[in-house]
Amino acid sequence: MSWNIESLGDAKATQADPVTSVLSESELVNFINLVIRKINADIVGIMEVKSGIGPRILDWLLARLNSGAASGPWKGRVSARQDGGTQEETLYLWKEKKATLALDPAGAPAPIASIGIVDQNALETTFASLGIGTQPATQNLLLTALQAAGYLAHPKFKAGNKMRATQTWRMNADSWNALATAKNPAVKFGTTKPPVAMNPAQLQALAAQLIGTDILRFVGYAHRSPFLANFLVGSPAKKVMVAVLHAPGPGEPIRLDAINIMGLSNSAAAADNLVLMGDFNIAENQIGNLAVEYGRFTQAAHFTFDPVVPRRYQPVFDPIEKAPLTAGNEALPPPARTTVIDTWLDDTAPSKSVLGNTYDKFFFRGNTAKAKGLTARHPLTWNMIDHLNGADAVNVWPTEARSALTFFRDFRGNAYLVKTDARLATAEAKEQKEFNKASGAAANIQKQITATKPPANSPLYLRLANQSAKATKAKQKVASFKRQRGAIAVVQNVVNNGAIAAPTGVGTALAVYREAISDHFPISLDVDT
Repeated sequence: MSWNIESLGDAKATQADPVTSVLSESELVNFINLVIRKINADIVGIMEVKSGIGPRILDWLLARLNSGAASGPWKGRVSARQDGGTQEETLYLWKEKKATLALDPAGAPAPIASIGIVDQNALETTFASLGIGTQPATQNLLLTALQAAGYLAHPKFKAGNKMRATQTWRMNADSWNALATAKNPAVKFGTTKPPVAMNPAQLQALAAQLIGTDILRFVGYAHRSPFLANFLVGSPAKKVMVAVLHAPGPGEPIRLDAINIMGLSNSAAAADNLVLMGDFNIAENQIGNLAVEYGRFTQAAHFTFDPVVPRRYQPVFDPIEKAPLTAGNEALPPPARTTVIDTWLDDTAPSKSVLGNTYDKFFFRGNTAKAKGLTARHPLTWNMIDHLNGADAVNVWPTEARSALTFFRDFRGNAYLVKTDARLATAEAKEQKEFNKASGAAANIQKQITATKPPANSPLYLRLANQSAKATKAKQKVASFKRQRGAIAVVQNVVNNGAIAAPTGVGTALAVYREAISDHFPISLDVDT
């Protein structure tokens, strides 16, 4: 299951005691728990965790998921904080099942890792073999020793009009290439020694982890690295890599490059079976748009990862659906819309009117060998508006709908609705003024035309058409703002009436979900042995 929960930070996930200021989980954490259970997901990737609260949210979710679980236990992991912006994190949660689902301790480049980032996840097996798995200070000494030996750095990536050094550790490209092309790669330390003595086998294992972490970047300073997790599923066990990619935003052309760079992951290409999921921010009419082609190569006496020279272009998703990854798109059922529109609708609006873009996707590659291969089926978009709509007796999830409305009341409440209505009222008044001005001008021009009867090529006719068009556009906007304000009034009635336990229609369900929880639906895929 893949789910982009918009801006999942302190403001949404935590609440402070009004007296002691002690932080505790908000109702949103329970809502996420309820949805995971309802969908019956076994592996979950959650995107857009902010404020550095990934570990805290993970602990809260695990506590809820493990409460009364018939089978389990649930486990989880947090990604490295991304460089720049809100320094987002990604979460993995999985329901461990004896002999059928477990994290793969031999997974490459590590059981769990962020592509291109060297951190505690990427070096987990080395830390464990050295007996420092629970010693962050000692782990940092090893990372510093790797920096001194020339393996790690904080390289500069483009951040707007500047170049900024990353806060995360990245591989030095020249050192990476030296390891990747060595006959028997092994890490060699200089005068700064590791904090714990390492034998030859450990130095070789560390080299393999650094090679697997790779030198890919996605693409600028603040852009998110994919988060990988390796699992053993079934009995006898088969290996599968699950990767979550949250591409740069829909307004950033560079997102096409970032998506295709995922296709260059050596670890993903080498996986026995691969599930790639996430928020790709590509609209349906943008499939086929061209991305800059990147590669690893030597340039000016240094190894690098950059746009290939001479510059070439390739359609977005090509390196994923074709070589090197050859992972097919597991098409979601039509209309395959995984986001909701940003507006306010009446409760009687049709369910399909809430649907936005086709941003979230699954790609899957199964091993062709029967003894290793998995199969994928049943990709689904979970339309949360249907499931939160108390008036939809067929599709509503009553417990989840009650939880969502409770969270909206706590997080947004009537004050938010009053403020939003005031903003729309101001916009409505502005458009009404524009309508009055344009329609008055059109009326005056029409009087001139009637009085003077000018020839057909007179500029008066063009002026009339322009003012009439402005009046029509303004009138449509006024009507839209009136409709939205009417919809907000309905939401206010629901929010302010404690006897109402769930959204009362499509409009209130959309408001509760879009304004408080997310603009993306969760999606799921069944993978069978």
